[in-house]
Amino acid sequence: MNNLSAWSLKFRKEELYLVAGMLQSGNLIGFEDPFLGQLADTVEKDLDTARTSLQARRYLLQQPNGELILDSSVAAMVRAITTSENILIAVNTLGGETSYWFYHFTTDLLLEQLELPNGDIILAAIQNTHELYERMRMLFALKESSFMKEFPSFTLTKHALWKARQIAREEPEMGTEALVLAGVPKEAVTSMLSSLQEGKFIDSLIVLRRAEIGMVYGKTLNWLFGSTGIWLVNITESGDQTIFEMSPTTYSKLQNKLGRLAEPLLSQAE
Repeated sequence: MNNLSAWSLKFRKEELYLVAGMLQSGNLIGFEDPFLGQLADTVEKDLDTARTSLQARRYLLQQPNGELILDSSVAAMVRAITTSENILIAVNTLGGETSYWFYHFTTDLLLEQLELPNGDIILAAIQNTHELYERMRMLFALKESSFMKEFPSFTLTKHALWKARQIAREEPEMGTEALVLAGVPKEAVTSMLSSLQEGKFIDSLIVLRRAEIGMVYGKTLNWLFGSTGIWLVNITESGDQTIFEMSPTTYSKLQNKLGRLAEPLLSQAE
């Protein structure tokens, strides 16, 4: 990694599409095309607004001959997220809201891409492996507890867990019964119930690779934190049902699995 790692940039989606178009380097991922379905006149107006805003922030520079060029740091970061061969997607659910973080790995840069509540996109360069792991720990609220237990393994359908989660949040007094009916062992119900009532759900770390045929999914790690336990979640399909196979794990084992998933991408980026 080089001194680009000190940078953090913010874009409106229209601005990011404009910059990516100027670079003609690849596709953006992680959000819908802001111009999708708009009339040509509206698109041109939005692009003019984006161009003016980028110039005001000196992301876009006007040369003496009138030509507009990108600031080198802006060009480097946007080129990285449109050409990165390996992307790590972090999916976190809290308070009933699901958020997505995208980590782009290139030979020069490791970049974090996230969307703010107002729709703006932040690109932040990550300096080293330690910083990446710290960010993931904060994102997923990973912390060891002396109260953690290893509960039994069990299986339940996605529909049953979604229904139990809804009941747990809307009718707390019925939450225990709903989880038992869903297939959760009685000794694990209290731990899972408190988690679902807080709006937590299954977290994921997903490897995505850019290929000639498009984006291809690689390895995935899923887990669910209870108040006193952690389950790894293996997701399979059976007919028209999605099955969650819940296997107990420990904090240290989960950390090791997260590291093994990210390590090959980090070694390629260094």
